[in-house]
Amino acid sequence: MLHIRLGSELHRALRVIVAEQDTTLQEWVVRALTAAAREAGMREPTDSQGAG
Repeated sequence: MLHIRLGSELHRALRVIVAEQDTTLQEWVVRALTAAAREAGMREPTDSQGAG
C-alpha cells in the first residue's frame, strides 16, 4: 500500500481526468506507475493490480 499527498490543483486535475476516462484515481495511478516502471526496465508485476 502506498499513500501520497497531492497538491489540491493536481488532485483536482486528476479527478477530472479519471472521470473523463471512466476509471478511478487508484486504477489510473497504478497504470501510470506501471508504465513508468516498464520504461525504467521493470519486469511485469506478479499480480493483476501491480500492487503488493
